[in-house]
Amino acid sequence: MPNRRQPAARRIARFFALYPNFDYDPQASVSAEFHRLVTTYRWRRWSPERDEAWERFSKAMGEQFSTFYGSDVNDLRAWQALCIALRVESMPDTVKECKQIIKSTHVNLVDFIDTRTTGQPIEIFDTEEELREYTNETHKYFPKESAKESGVLKYLLREIL
Repeated sequence: MPNRRQPAARRIARFFALYPNFDYDPQASVSAEFHRLVTTYRWRRWSPERDEAWERFSKAMGEQFSTFYGSDVNDLRAWQALCIALRVESMPDTVKECKQIIKSTHVNLVDFIDTRTTGQPIEIFDTEEELREYTNETHKYFPKESAKESGVLKYLLREIL
């Protein structure tokens, strides 16, 4: 996939703009920025403020994913956008073929958003266990509820916790 760095993702940028005391870095990982936001505002883990921010952030991530990659499970272009992000060499011609590739691929969902702003390629893991370890080490958790609401995104969901 060509390095198609983009300006700050609009939905993510709008989320961070809600917090005027936070200096958002659009070139950084969105999850790292959320954790930095939590630290900046000194929110405790189960505080109402943190929970509200997480809900808003979750929604913004789901919307941003759909903006970047599409959400219609019947749209071949949406599936092919995922395949491009995964650097699939031989582009599938059907939704069914794309779906098979996506279902058998283990990737971190936050990395799908980050790659569009950081230019870093999405890391592909051989096993779900390797993906789980990476996700837990990096704290790059994509909200399950947001993933389930997006048509194509839910095919990338794996059991992490």
